[in-house]
Amino acid sequence: MTTGVFAISRNPIYTAFGFVLIGTFLILPNWILLLYVFAGVWLFNRQVQLEEKSLKKIYGEEYEAYCKKVRKYL
Repeated sequence: MTTGVFAISRNPIYTAFGFVLIGTFLILPNWILLLYVFAGVWLFNRQVQLEEKSLKKIYGEEYEAYCKKVRKYL
């Protein structure tokens, strides 16, 4: 997919989840939720790296050209 939100962000779903975590922390600020935000963002980034490695193997230069045009998150 390279159209719609995928033309703006390569990982719009992970970006949205990150915003949900940050929003939850802003509504109910405490250190446990702050840790949850950091852990979630770290895990999302780790998953994205694994997925992108796989996509580069599958799609090669075509995916790398897409990566050059579209940001990873926002």
